Amino acid sequence: MALEPVRDGGPIDDLALGVAWAQQTLRALTSLAREERIVLQLTYFHAMTEHEIAHQLGVPVSVVQINAARGLASLNRAIDIMAGPVL
Repeated sequence: MALEPVRDGGPIDDLALGVAWAQQTLRALTSLAREERIVLQLTYFHAMTEHEIAHQLGVPVSVVQINAARGLASLNRAIDIMAGPVL
C-alpha cells in the first residue's frame, strides 16, 4: 500500500500547487502558435504594451491584439485540457 502525502493546506501545499500551475502554464504556452506565444511572452514576461510589441514585431497594433486574444483563448483551452475534468 502506497503512502499518500499529507495535505494540510499549509505553505508547502501552496508552494507545490504554485509550482505545478507554473509548469502546466509553461507547457500550455509551448502548445500555442508562434505568433500568439511571442505576443503573450512580450506582454506578460517583458511588460510591453501593445504599441511596443507592434513596433518591435513590425506589425499593426490590431495584429498584436488579435494574437493576444487568440493566444489567451488557446492557453485557457490547453490548461483546461491538461487539468482534466472537474469533479
